[in-house]
Amino acid sequence: MLVIYSKLVVSDGDQQWIDGIRQVHDPQHHMVSAHFTFVFPFTGTAVDEAISHVARVSAVTASIRLRLTQTAVVKDAFAPVTHLFLLPTEGADRMRDLHAQLYTGVLAAHLHPTMPFSPHVTVGAFEQEADAATAARRLGKFDIPGALTALCVAEFDGRMGVDLCELPFAG
Repeated sequence: MLVIYSKLVVSDGDQQWIDGIRQVHDPQHHMVSAHFTFVFPFTGTAVDEAISHVARVSAVTASIRLRLTQTAVVKDAFAPVTHLFLLPTEGADRMRDLHAQLYTGVLAAHLHPTMPFSPHVTVGAFEQEADAATAARRLGKFDIPGALTALCVAEFDGRMGVDLCELPFAG
């Protein structure tokens, strides 16, 4: 499977804070650094076609400035877990636009029309919704400025991901 995401670029202190939360609560923290997924795992499109498409989108996309200030507790639609997300209060509209641009051309058939896109950084997965809500409350208030500066195309086997390329934004 292929997946397309963007690594979160934040200060070292903010990165350590996010990584600390993920190490405790996210069983997938060892697979990939904190990120926003823009095209969820898919099959059926040749790797070179997918990379060419993502390169075209990346070449006309400016870096996205963002600010993470909120949490969300979200029940997984496909698995019996509840996730804890960090949400952007700035930059979310630009991320939704990027998501829409990526799901055109050779990737249009992979869009999940029943699943609205909500930009987020996953920091936890919990068996019980109440545990996710407790973890969210314990995070307290935060204000993390950051940016997205590139798109990554990766192969993902359900357990581990391997980056095939990183395509910088236009500026």
